[in-house]
Amino acid sequence: MASLQEAMGEKRNAIVDSPEGEKVCVLLQIPLPRLVQQLEGRFHLLRMEDLDSSTSSRVWGLVSTNYRPVDRSLLEFLPNLQIICKWAVGVDRIDLDLCGLRRIRVTTGAHSQRVCSAHKFMQSGSWSLNSFPLARKASGLLVGIVGLGQIGRAIAKRAVGFNCIVHQIQALVAKRLGAAGLDVFEKEPYVCGELMTMENVVLSPHAGSGTWETRTAVVQLVVDYLNAFFTGKPLLSAVI
Repeated sequence: MASLQEAMGEKRNAIVDSPEGEKVCVLLQIPLPRLVQQLEGRFHLLRMEDLDSSTSSRVWGLVSTNYRPVDRSLLEFLPNLQIICKWAVGVDRIDLDLCGLRRIRVTTGAHSQRVCSAHKFMQSGSWSLNSFPLARKASGLLVGIVGLGQIGRAIAKRAVGFNCIVHQIQALVAKRLGAAGLDVFEKEPYVCGELMTMENVVLSPHAGSGTWETRTAVVQLVVDYLNAFFTGKPLLSAVI
């Protein structure tokens, strides 16, 4: 019996080679401008609003996001899908079981925020209408500290590196947790109303990777995965 790699290679080569002269069709859940710019010369790009019964069978690649699920209904509507490139980290909104059964490859994009303005952005309800503006990443920056007293030395230590802490929301509501800064939510972009009014909580619209450098790197990663897959090269890091 052929291995998974052999089977995928046979399917991939058959698709790339036919129909003659036609570009591989890639569906974009969100047509990000810089992603479109890098892909449109190599692939035929399809937007979600143009997906119907006449175009679904042509889709061989999918660029997915955190904001739209890749569930059974979508997968069954794409009978020739071969690869899903997630434009973000995490695969909780992708039906990995069905992808495994259909031998669909799945990859993800592994990644000093303006905290107060982000918090006001959340409180005003703007996240459901607009995207929060990109920032510059904090790592690698030159930090100047005036006065190296007790507070200055403490800030200097924190500037060396950043750590992530995962909190349980129930503990926060029950006052077992003193305070929290939250950037990721269960049903984005909708946030529990109770969190919006809590004085000990600062909210940010999932902007932890919202820097120009990180977004550029993730776009390039998606492009590299698609190019590698459809030219028969190995995927260096893949979920499936």
